[in-house]
Amino acid sequence: MQILKHFYKNSRSISYVFTLGLILFSIGIIWSPALLSVAVMILGLLILFRYDDRKSKNSWNHSLFKQIELVLNDPYLLCYILFFGSCLFSGLWSESLKEWYWFSRMLLPFLILPIAFFIHSNLSRAQWYLIGSVFVFSVWVYSCTICFDYFSHFESYNLDLLKGKPIVQKISHIRFSMLIAINAVLCFHIYVKSAVYRYRFEKYLALVLFIYFFIFIHLISVKTGIAGLYLALSYYLYRELKNSNRWHSIFMILGIASLIAMAFVFIPSLQNKLSYSIWQIGEWTRGKWILYSDLERLVSMQIGWELIKHDPFFGSGIGDLYLATKNTYLECFGFEIGKLPHNQFLFSWAFTGIFGLIPLLGIIYYSILQKSWRSKILVMSVQLIFIFSFLFEYTLGTQMGCGMFVFISLVCWKFCRSDPFQNAIAIENKNGTQKSH
Repeated sequence: MQILKHFYKNSRSISYVFTLGLILFSIGIIWSPALLSVAVMILGLLILFRYDDRKSKNSWNHSLFKQIELVLNDPYLLCYILFFGSCLFSGLWSESLKEWYWFSRMLLPFLILPIAFFIHSNLSRAQWYLIGSVFVFSVWVYSCTICFDYFSHFESYNLDLLKGKPIVQKISHIRFSMLIAINAVLCFHIYVKSAVYRYRFEKYLALVLFIYFFIFIHLISVKTGIAGLYLALSYYLYRELKNSNRWHSIFMILGIASLIAMAFVFIPSLQNKLSYSIWQIGEWTRGKWILYSDLERLVSMQIGWELIKHDPFFGSGIGDLYLATKNTYLECFGFEIGKLPHNQFLFSWAFTGIFGLIPLLGIIYYSILQKSWRSKILVMSVQLIFIFSFLFEYTLGTQMGCGMFVFISLVCWKFCRSDPFQNAIAIENKNGTQKSH
């Protein structure tokens, strides 16, 4: 009882629960959709509470509507809410309410998390460090289970890759590869920037994890993740080459180039994936594309454009996405089997009209063209991974992709507004200066 009373009156209690919610969210992205939903509910409930300084206890958030108004005045967060709204209101012209309800529920993080982050994301450096550590650790553990499974069925998986089948099968292999790419960039950043870690051994642990994630993403051989990682690292190294020690940057470039060369020489799964991709090009020149994963993705983009031409303003409605896609395949090719448009821009435009496309473009615009974002090398590198995936995948069309994007992008938003790691260093430097005087 005393513990509950202390928790009730502690000014940091809500921030502790918020931290717990983000930890559960970061684990649920990869391990459990149910856990992801629980985390969203926790973060959503926290919006209703705040610490009352006058009463010295936690109470109802009587300033909620004023805070929501401030959220709506932030163009970046507003775009998130409008993106959710585009899905919600597309139900007005959707015939299948079952699919509309599923997508609306899946996109709830776009509505809840921006408000929760705006109100409660003022966490300490230690809390953010804990969240990041759990996130990296959970992804690493899951990747270890895949490594064990791969080497236990080494021959069969390598043969499957020659047939276009993925190694990662229980979850979306493309979105999982994006998580690996993001973790690789994060570990690389920790290794390069001493401001991020607290103890020196963490620098070398981050280097080991970076090399591990780099090799692992080539082992699972998912092109979207590999290309996104190359793009992010290229941008990161370009910025380092401009702003830091040139010889140190050149050394890092040579090291990563060596890793890439060794991956293509020594990893059989990557060699098989490359052979399959080259073989598909030959099939495409002969007019064959059905049942070939990469070629079907290209055709799905054509279908997406056809869907847009049917109704460029409202779209078909998110509830009717499967029916509209089947009918368009039937109209264009004479059969119903096919993929949804594998491009997030075409996907949003085709099914939610310009009401979904404009907020999506707004999220990207405010994340890469604002000076506060461009000044953060890690943030921009991570955003490039997402934007690249949007070109070849409907990343936000699954719960895993939606959760991953909202969680990581809002953390980026928070760090662009106020970086707790840089703030802590500034305070330490100030205290050190005062002591010296």
